[in-house]
Order: sequence, then structure tokens, then C-alpha cells
Amino acid sequence: MRTACSVGGLFCALALLTLTAVAQESDTQIDSPTEGRPFDWLTMGNFRPYIEAGYGATILDQKLFAAELPTLGVAELRFGYREMKPYKSWGYKLDDRSLSGSYGTTQMPFGKSGSGEGEKYWRVAAARKDGYGYDIAIAKFILHHGYSFSLTGLSAGSYGTISTADSAIMQRYDGRTNFSLSTEPGITAEVLGFLSVSAGYEATVVYPRVVFPQWFVSYLLASSSIVLVSGFADDIVNLSPVLGPALYFFLRNAVALAFAYAWRSDMNWIFPSETPLMTHLVKLNVGIQF
Repeated sequence: MRTACSVGGLFCALALLTLTAVAQESDTQIDSPTEGRPFDWLTMGNFRPYIEAGYGATILDQKLFAAELPTLGVAELRFGYREMKPYKSWGYKLDDRSLSGSYGTTQMPFGKSGSGEGEKYWRVAAARKDGYGYDIAIAKFILHHGYSFSLTGLSAGSYGTISTADSAIMQRYDGRTNFSLSTEPGITAEVLGFLSVSAGYEATVVYPRVVFPQWFVSYLLASSSIVLVSGFADDIVNLSPVLGPALYFFLRNAVALAFAYAWRSDMNWIFPSETPLMTHLVKLNVGIQF
């Protein structure tokens, strides 16, 4: 039942993601490398496919969990489409849409066991990133804000003696597939026209269950706040090529992370609700842009 709710929540979230992508105004050229291909309505513009492989470390975090949670080494494979569109005479605007899969354990590099042993983690996600930046020497650098909807699985491994409360929390995630929502500040670079590099910090809320009406209102409040601050930040970018990209990056990510950390205590804030699991991932991806 919880898996079904998770999948249903993910479906609705992906529908919102798609509607946002399609509704966004585009002033790109009509001729496109993806024109005439399946799903080209998702990549209208001069999008280029890319593939990235990455590695990082994620810390598991549950505010009410008394025992020590682990740090896991995480490997990621990401593929998608990316457009770096010239913006005015001085910069570029990023639109990045991708799918990714991740897998991590405490035995991988940077992993560290907590009170248990043998924890494992996997995640599949649909993501979007955007932001502004510059063409500097042989590379284009973009400061981005990203968000994703995903399914996350966790295997708790073997824990010793833990409290009844900790055991009840762990049972909500161990061996289950849970809906999750992420936000990511980071940097994306295109080097020499073909090398793709990205790095970021990703905060992910892993929901023990989806209470859809409350989740939808909470998510709508967060996304509306980000849209409002984005309009203000876009005006700054339009007028200030020096400060604009950095302030756009700061304002969007500040609002997104504020909501993420509010959800750390109440998963459907502004409503009183359960305390979810969070993951804090720092990663570096490198790949090829075609």
C-alpha cells in the first residue's frame, strides 16, 4: 500500500514537473537537434543530449533517530538533455532535464557505518536544473538551482540494540520504496564544447508515507514561493550582468532550502506531520555532451 501511494505521489509530482516545463515561455530557435523525435515537446529548443557518471557521499539524517546513522558512498549515472542558451550579450541561461539512478553503501569510498552495519541505498529520479552564468575562456559556467522527484529505497543492514522508537522509525524505510523530493544548489559547466561537469549539494526529503492533500498544499506553497522569488531574481539578472547570476542562484536556493529544512521536522509543513528521513548528498559528475 505504501509503495502504491509512493508511486501515485511520484506520478502526480512528475505531472507537475512536466507542466512546468511545457508552460515555460521559450524564445529559442524553432530548428532543434531534437525536432521530430519522440517526446520532442519536452525538449523544444536547442537541447543537446548528455551522459554523466558521478560519485559522492550522502549522510542519512532523521531528527528523532537517537542512534548514529551512516554516511554512504554513492555512485550515480545521469542522462538527459541540456540547453545553454545565449542570454543577451554577456551570458548563458541553463535548462537541464534528466533522469538518474544512484546506488550507495557504507563499504564504498567515503562511506562510514553508524550504529549499524551493511546499510545500502538506491534512488531513481527525474530532475530539472536552471540558472544563469558566463562563458569564461574554454568553458561555460552556470550557477544552478535544481529539483527532482524520485523513488528511494533503503536497506538498514544489521543494527544492534536500539530503542523501540528508533526501531519503529527504521521500519518505515527498511526494505521499502519511498517517494522523495530533492533540491540542489550547484554549478554546471560545459568545457571545450563537449565535456560535461556538474557539482552540487542535494538535500532530499524521503517521505515515510504520502498524505496527498497535505503534501500537495505544502509543495504548492514551496513551488509558488520559488516562482515568485524567481521573477524578482530574473529582473535583477536582466539589469545586472555582474551580480545577477549569483543573486538568482542565492535567492532561489535560499527559498528552496528553507522549505527543505522546514520539511525536516514536519514533512508536510505548514501542517503538523511526521518527521521524515533526509539525505544530504555532496557529489561531482563528469560526462560527455553530444
